[in-house]
Amino acid sequence: MAQPLTAEQWNDVHPVGTPVIAYPLLRPEYAAEIGATAKTLITRTRSVAWTLGDGEPVVLVDGYVGGISLEHIDPAPAAEIVHAGTDTAHALVHAATEETTR
Repeated sequence: MAQPLTAEQWNDVHPVGTPVIAYPLLRPEYAAEIGATAKTLITRTRSVAWTLGDGEPVVLVDGYVGGISLEHIDPAPAAEIVHAGTDTAHALVHAATEETTR
């Protein structure tokens, strides 16, 4: 995994509303190591990223209460959003299309 971005670096590249894949508690690669299952959310950001008092950069996403560490957030490739087959995925594709055409 690449070096995690700071909140400022994330915000420079990813505006609010960016489609993401979020792993709220545990990334899949770590879950597999311990025989656990990782929750995966195909969603979008609903805030700018900020830094907690302990130095951890976090962001809010639709469908989850509380900040999620940027280490547990991946920008969502368009193909993954389309193949998600959910109302959220369709809404994200629609929102991304509207952003691009503005």
